[in-house]
Amino acid sequence: MIVILGSSGFIGKSLCNYLTGNNIAHIGVSTKEIDLTAPNAVKKLLKILSKSTALIFASSIVRERGDSLENMLKNIDMAANVALAVSKSPVKKLIFISSIDVYGDQTIKINETTQPNPGNFYGVSKLASEMILNKTCLSNKIPFLILRLGGIFGPGQSAKKYGPNSFIDGILNSRTITIYGDGREMRDLVYIGDLIRAIHELSVKKTTGIINMASGKAVSFLQVTGLLKKIFPYDFELKILPRTGTKYDIILDNKKLNSALSKKFKFTNILDALKITVDSFNE
Repeated sequence: MIVILGSSGFIGKSLCNYLTGNNIAHIGVSTKEIDLTAPNAVKKLLKILSKSTALIFASSIVRERGDSLENMLKNIDMAANVALAVSKSPVKKLIFISSIDVYGDQTIKINETTQPNPGNFYGVSKLASEMILNKTCLSNKIPFLILRLGGIFGPGQSAKKYGPNSFIDGILNSRTITIYGDGREMRDLVYIGDLIRAIHELSVKKTTGIINMASGKAVSFLQVTGLLKKIFPYDFELKILPRTGTKYDIILDNKKLNSALSKKFKFTNILDALKITVDSFNE
């Protein structure tokens, strides 16, 4: 049985929809069912966990909701409670949805051996959570996989998230895309449908350790706007605002991911993924 913690979030909800559509048994757990920061979270988790559970830990207070010390501590509390629960009721496998924020603003090509150096509270919370869960899983002989996510986009994501979804929302509402800086910073963008397929495939495999979730094909936000011009039948304006932070590229090595996934797994072409995302807004 697959259990998804964070089933009302972008990733968790998308995963539940995928599993439902493919008639795969699962349980989705949102904050309404179990508040993972609460003292009674462990007791509630023990009621749904077993040796046959593949536990997907996707619950998180994302950076967009505030990169604060308070939210960092809440994220760590969630990890601590999940760790306590699986130590009392070991599961078949635990997958933790982490972030490349653990690496910080590094300009080198990043792989899984790159030394973490988080530059914000959110990154610190993810790295601390990884360590708590890893130690617990080692002690209880639970197969543990960390997926460090980069730029995810697609249907269901908040239009406030800077990137493809906010660009599409801007075009539809005001025929304007807002870009900070020159838009030439490189990002490895992964379509949500590809992420979900990968999570499901890895949930039934013996793969453990750390894996960067990346397509291996970085693009600039300026290139994304060029692709959107091919999709929309009308012109739109690029509104350039001053950059709020340091400019840096994020280039991810995805060799480890490719070796873990089946040979038939293919990433969706970014133009096709953008078309699907635009259609979801129209719906």
